[in-house]
Amino acid sequence: MLRAHTGTLVLVLVTLAVGLLAAHSYFTGQTDRPNCAMSYSRPQYIEQTEFGRSWTRYSAKYKLFLYREGGYDVHNTANRIPILFIPGNAGSHKQVRSIASATATAYVEMLGKSPELLDKGCVGYDFFTLGLNEELTALHGYSIVEQADFVNDAIRYILAQYPRARARYRLPSQTAEFALPESVVVIGHSMGGVVARTAFMLPNHIPGSVQALFTLSTPHNNPTASLEWHVEQIYSQVNQFWRHGFHNGTLDNVSLVSIAGGNLDSMINSDYTYVGNLAPPRNSLSVLSSGINDVWLSQDHQSVLWCAQMARKFASLLIHIMDARQPSQLIPLDQRMDIMRHQLYPAIDYKQSDHIPYERITSLDNYRYIREVEGAVKLYPADMRMLAENSQERRNKARGLHLLPLFGARGHIIQIIYDPWLFSDTVRDYDEPNVQLALLGCNRTSNENVHCKTLSIPTVTKLPLKQDGDDPRVSVHALHYIEYPVKEFAGFSYLGVEVPVKYGSNGFLRAAITEQPQPRSFKLGTTSTSIKIPGNKGALQVRNRVRLDVPETPFVVLNAKIRVRRSPQAALTASPQFAPIVRQSDEERQFESKFWYNPESVDLAIHGRGAYFSADTLSTAPEDDAWTGIYMDFWTDPDFTAEIAIAVTRIERFTGGAVLGESKQPDSSVPVRALLATIMFVAFVSTFVPYQFAFLVIYLAQLIATARTLTTNTTHGAYQLGLLLFWTSSLPYCAPELLVWVRNLSVLWFEDAPADHNLVNVAGYFALRLLASYYMVPRLHSEQSSRIVGWMRIITYACFATALTCAWLLCTRRPYILYSVSNMASMWLAFVHCSVFFLRFSRDYRSKSPTVTSSKCSTASSGSENMSEAEIELNRKLR
Repeated sequence: MLRAHTGTLVLVLVTLAVGLLAAHSYFTGQTDRPNCAMSYSRPQYIEQTEFGRSWTRYSAKYKLFLYREGGYDVHNTANRIPILFIPGNAGSHKQVRSIASATATAYVEMLGKSPELLDKGCVGYDFFTLGLNEELTALHGYSIVEQADFVNDAIRYILAQYPRARARYRLPSQTAEFALPESVVVIGHSMGGVVARTAFMLPNHIPGSVQALFTLSTPHNNPTASLEWHVEQIYSQVNQFWRHGFHNGTLDNVSLVSIAGGNLDSMINSDYTYVGNLAPPRNSLSVLSSGINDVWLSQDHQSVLWCAQMARKFASLLIHIMDARQPSQLIPLDQRMDIMRHQLYPAIDYKQSDHIPYERITSLDNYRYIREVEGAVKLYPADMRMLAENSQERRNKARGLHLLPLFGARGHIIQIIYDPWLFSDTVRDYDEPNVQLALLGCNRTSNENVHCKTLSIPTVTKLPLKQDGDDPRVSVHALHYIEYPVKEFAGFSYLGVEVPVKYGSNGFLRAAITEQPQPRSFKLGTTSTSIKIPGNKGALQVRNRVRLDVPETPFVVLNAKIRVRRSPQAALTASPQFAPIVRQSDEERQFESKFWYNPESVDLAIHGRGAYFSADTLSTAPEDDAWTGIYMDFWTDPDFTAEIAIAVTRIERFTGGAVLGESKQPDSSVPVRALLATIMFVAFVSTFVPYQFAFLVIYLAQLIATARTLTTNTTHGAYQLGLLLFWTSSLPYCAPELLVWVRNLSVLWFEDAPADHNLVNVAGYFALRLLASYYMVPRLHSEQSSRIVGWMRIITYACFATALTCAWLLCTRRPYILYSVSNMASMWLAFVHCSVFFLRFSRDYRSKSPTVTSSKCSTASSGSENMSEAEIELNRKLR
């Protein structure tokens, strides 16, 4: 008995092992810890009741709301800059509250500090949000098109409200002339971003009505779950439209920003959120939240909307790009993208407009002190206090100057790292870095005087001192780091570092001219690799780089164990000024960035192209977007560190027939109920009921038939059970459409996608179920020498081989194909049913039937067709 079921037992054990490995990978592969602070709001949602049938044909199904923040927003009429929020799959219009509340709070705080910004077009935002019936847009393509159509109608309505609203409620500016809005800022979460991009290609889209699109955790390149062919088709059409739109001028003024959560987002693959292959760098940027300044967190699919750190940063981003003086209500595209890169990218990766252009001629009279330093500038609170007290005669001067010689420094850089608490105990870490330092090119004119020219106020890179388990309600403290090429100071003898003469109780500053850090490249082995970064003359630079040459595959995780060896010169030093800070990045692509503070080991996950990208997607990627490996940056105290040892371990992520028997003899005539069932099936599916519902009815009928026959007829019951298991694989692909259909019925919406009433999509299942009530699939015996039967046998094997090949090669990426494969296989089995039934009455088939064992029995066999079942059984026993 056990031997007979050995194959089944092995299959069950292998399936169980694969499932356990996949579960282990899912639950332990998310290496980041959630650390978001909760955001709070006082929301009010005002339904736009005027937005009815005269504006959109979807008024019975979808709704438009105006968000108002309690305590800040006074008027219930929109008269500022419009923003439209589009929720994602099964999303709610209420999900806008955290971002809208943070934006209202940040705007009021900004206006309190700088009221003059009102004259520059900073008038605040009106947040509109869509109620989309919580539809499953990720699983149903027609819903994407309907929602996109509704989005265009909503934008047209929103823009039509502003001439009257601004005339009624005039904006409080005395000098500025504000333009009427001609475009709306759009924010899309998850599939809401796909809906927003689909709206651009519909006939009712108003050109220029959307010039800024922000997407949060949106799978742009591929659908997360390909359970329907229409979703795949929409993705292909939309992505092709966007790729060509920037070449033919359709999307020239549109900015596309994609922000993703990273490792913690188990709902979608963050690789699919990258838009560098859909839009040129002038119009787009992609970034993971783990690399955004003052966020530095991975976020799950929903927390990207309510995470306080993310909401605060997003609010700051929106405020920096508003300008009500322009018809677009935004600053120009190039300036807008420049600000957004500055806000979202770490400054060390910020390639365009790296530093603020600024020139100023200065001399000794402008400083409280001037100090020439050999080696490195090192400042601590005690030093700052001493320098301030020793220059009391110039106490009206607010800044000091430290000079570093430039002799022989060609090709070098200056590295500055400092703690902002050195200059003040009241620095708020989530504020933008105050411009506290400036770099000057200086020449001495005498022993006591210098002439300097300020060449740059450098951009600051924040290095977060953040560890797992920190209180998310406390702002993350960060060191500030500056790296600037010395070649910009050609013609000067000294490089001057200008600092404010004020001090706090903690902090430090270190500035030194050093060689340009070149990444040390290492090609990883199959399992583990040891890497050592030796010091230069006993000490390392502040920043050191390593490039790990690894393939761009999402199925590999690298575990890096880090050990910092103390230098002999630091024997008298109690501790370094700061513990090691580690950063992972992908260099030119600027998509993924992540920081760790004082780690013993880090897990380096790769977010690149992602699995199953189409050839069209890869072929349209820019040349400078090629994968060059993982880059690791190490910031360490150079006076403390002599060597960094890294042990990198490669961890592979684990991702993860019918019983054919003899026919049961049918009744002498086809039952009337079978004919009625066929008529009802054709009538309902072609008019009202989607074919997915028809399949569900067929499946339930098969389930009932299986339960009945298993108790009465073992052979026929096993056949019915085989069909049931065969069709079970198709059941999940019908569930999304059924859920959408039921939800539409609940709001009395009876319009379906035309493809949902295609009879061919369920004809195979229906025909086989109808025949299975009376027949089993006849065996096509090898003894049957009929040429027709032989060809049918070959075609049957070919069909099932093709089905298995399609399932193996195509259905990993497009699983909805399994439904069509099962339908076609069922259609062929139904054809075999009918073919053998008709062949039985042909002379050629009767003469070669395997049931005829001798010529003596042929007459009895042919005559038995008109006998009753009892007579047939008796005749069989007599033989």
